[in-house]
Amino acid sequence: MHVLHSLWDKEAFYIWAESSALPLVNNQGSFASSEEIRAHPFSLPGKELKREIFRAFHLNGSRTRALFLRIPSGKNGPLPSPWLLREDYIPEKPAGLSECAVDALCLEPNLAANFLLELPVHPPEGVFYADSMRFWSRLALFSLELVAREQFVPAVREGAALWKAVMDEADLERLDRFSKAMPAICQALGSLPADSSSPVDLARSFVDRMADSLVRSSLKQVVLLPPRRGRKPRVTPLTQQFLLSLTSKDPTLEASTEEIAAFAKKMDSWTAELEPKAVNVPFRTCFWLEAPAEEDTWKLGFFLQAKDDRSLMVPAEEVWRTKSDAITLLKKSIKNPQEQLLADLGRAARHFPQLEKSLEMARPTKLEMETEEAYSFLRQSAPLLEQNGFGVMLPAWWQRPGPAGFCVQDLGQRILSVY
Repeated sequence: MHVLHSLWDKEAFYIWAESSALPLVNNQGSFASSEEIRAHPFSLPGKELKREIFRAFHLNGSRTRALFLRIPSGKNGPLPSPWLLREDYIPEKPAGLSECAVDALCLEPNLAANFLLELPVHPPEGVFYADSMRFWSRLALFSLELVAREQFVPAVREGAALWKAVMDEADLERLDRFSKAMPAICQALGSLPADSSSPVDLARSFVDRMADSLVRSSLKQVVLLPPRRGRKPRVTPLTQQFLLSLTSKDPTLEASTEEIAAFAKKMDSWTAELEPKAVNVPFRTCFWLEAPAEEDTWKLGFFLQAKDDRSLMVPAEEVWRTKSDAITLLKKSIKNPQEQLLADLGRAARHFPQLEKSLEMARPTKLEMETEEAYSFLRQSAPLLEQNGFGVMLPAWWQRPGPAGFCVQDLGQRILSVY
């Protein structure tokens, strides 16, 4: 039996395996052995590991590498995992952590994404998934869900163009649960600096790299750069390099450090409007769109809504009528409700500019819209407001589109128009 384990170091994904068929003391075939660091006694040597993984999953394209892990050990060395069944092994309690060497398959993010998303729920005969393998597989599915919902934006990091995941409040809560559930073995790599190996850092970097790989692979046949007119420039402008790099295998940008830094800052500022902003208050501003009964005017009402009980809503009219510094609703207190409503409307106007008309009034309670404006709100502004922490209530008949972002096909023209 082979027990498959996996690790992530923010750049590559690793698979290593324990084998119940190896002798109790295994010193063969390890790429890394020294007097200080012993080879893991049950880890499968590199050549056998590569052969077995190909046999079970038809995985090609990986390379073999030695890893140094900090794992539970007893008096006689590293202990087998709980899933490895051996008749010749006498169980002992762990005495602490010690470093050992294992041979592992190293997968680039795009290969890791394909492997994890195609991983059978039930492992092949003779194979068992350790907790770490199941954990990264589920996190890869979470990344795929974000991409399917169009929750990603372009960015520049360390001189390269990439796609990164965008998460709203609910997504961040899920990522936090993933981080807290991360098996301890996922942090076993001895090469990871202590300040960058926290569960939150590892999980977030994994989701971003999976999102980048998935989006990039889906855009192989897409040209983001609009048709060029005139002569070809001697030096490709950074904006054009950026668009080309978002769909190519090589994401590297060729420019000075200062130029790339300035471009990255502008990109972050531009995409910041698409990213959710979490506000740590018990109530939030909610927008309720009401379709007209007979006349052509749609009404977008303003409310304060309890985050933990969405049925508790205070109309803007009541907010403006209050003469105290707080409103109490079913034992829930809203401090400075008028200030919060005005501040929220100001923030929301960045995503829905038509709200500025209502802010011209001293005490705004609603916004009236024509049919064309209302449908524009339904398609574009409502998802953006939801992503940024606002409540949005729409007519029951409206089929919500995917979360707001941008049309990938239109991305090139939009970036060139900004820069």
